[in-house]
Amino acid sequence: MFPVGFALLILSSAPTAPPGLAVAAPKLQRGDELIYIGEIAESSDRPDNRFKKKHLLEVRMFVLETDAESADCAVMTSLTTLPDDAVAKAVLVVSGSDPAKNRPSPTVHLQLIRVDSRGRTHLLEPAGPLFAFDRAKLSPAPVAPLDGLPIHELGFFVPLPVEGAKVGSSWAIADPARTPAVWTAKGETTWNGARALELTAVQKSTGWDQPGSTVDGWHRSESILASPEDGFASAVHRDISRRSGGDIVGRIAAKYELQQTNRYVGTRYTELRNEVERAWQFGRDLPVQRNSAEWQARLGKIQRYLDDHPTGTSFRPAVESLQRRTDAASRGTAPVVVSSIRIHPVEPALLRVGYPAPDFVVADVDRPTGRFRLSANKAKPTVAIFFKPGSATSKETLLVAEALYQHFGDKVSIVPLAIGAKADGAVRQREELKLKVPVYDGFDIRDTYRVTTFPQIFILEPNGQLNWTTDAGIGPETGYLIKTQLEGLLK
Repeated sequence: MFPVGFALLILSSAPTAPPGLAVAAPKLQRGDELIYIGEIAESSDRPDNRFKKKHLLEVRMFVLETDAESADCAVMTSLTTLPDDAVAKAVLVVSGSDPAKNRPSPTVHLQLIRVDSRGRTHLLEPAGPLFAFDRAKLSPAPVAPLDGLPIHELGFFVPLPVEGAKVGSSWAIADPARTPAVWTAKGETTWNGARALELTAVQKSTGWDQPGSTVDGWHRSESILASPEDGFASAVHRDISRRSGGDIVGRIAAKYELQQTNRYVGTRYTELRNEVERAWQFGRDLPVQRNSAEWQARLGKIQRYLDDHPTGTSFRPAVESLQRRTDAASRGTAPVVVSSIRIHPVEPALLRVGYPAPDFVVADVDRPTGRFRLSANKAKPTVAIFFKPGSATSKETLLVAEALYQHFGDKVSIVPLAIGAKADGAVRQREELKLKVPVYDGFDIRDTYRVTTFPQIFILEPNGQLNWTTDAGIGPETGYLIKTQLEGLLK
């Protein structure tokens, strides 16, 4: 019997990054506040829905806590719809009033995130009412929407590969619902007289380069200037295009720059953190259906807080926005809708036998420049085995992967995927067991394949379709079942 593992990825090797300036991960400290200001322009060119709109964007990030591996932050995203110049002039002529002087209230959303030492972000939900971050729940951070405005803007973080990145290197980052994004460190430049690195990312739907092959498609490009000293993004430019047939039918372009950095200590830090905590607590239950009396009670709590704290911090707009939304809900009126474009929402990739499995790229834990990419492995089946280093089942799982690797050789790609915040645990276990099978860092694709238990095993056909999967754990029959499936595919 041959123990078997998880079928998932396709191998591609990346050359060692040439010597050059390294891309730094963000060096955040407790009390740091970063302020970004810019604009988002959206347009639609559909015959039944043509328009152009602009929105003022302001993003404030405040660092609540840090440790050696990560930083826990509050991010406040504020969007204000700007009046159309042509319409504003017409209104001024007809009514004598200037719409620019009566801007609508901004739509403000507050989110808590955790940023790790490689610039990867996760949503953060503290445990209990005391903001206990050590027991916080983590979930995938939202990516920039393809068909609307971002209510949580996190594009100023650059996810780095395991081995780091230098000028001239490229790396791919998995996406739970889309194709991988390919990043490149293009070179050194200047921004406001200071040294900066230019980083770019390209992500596109399958078939984007062949318009006749798909009905709809999308393309996202990103350009970021980042400081090589502290890793902070100085300027961000993102462009997203949507296509129907051969025609571009929608665009969303975001441009914003770092305007100011502050560091708060002592009383000022405490005031800012307290405001963030109250805004978070006021807003966490807003989506729940309530009757008018319950909304009025919640509105009263917010009003009492504002009365007791008349002098607000830079995060006061988050509380005021919640007050407006709660007031609207108490009166039964609909909330303000900021996003205008709704073309075709992107659905998460199906994980179903007989359907193509999501593409992804992973790095070798021993050889970080080594890569495995599913879409590059068209010649043979793949077994992707998700395991948790150091867990009760990890040893047996790795021995199954090793047995499969030894038995099938080059006929099958055996891809053990370590799920852990750090890959060093997988390195130690691989050395202890003296394995020959390569082991990969699967942390970034755990959500892509919806891995909730360990081990989980996927067998993929050479064409990328999911052939077989199990999350029943590891046992004496596991290897035999996988071996049988693979022998059937090889025939």
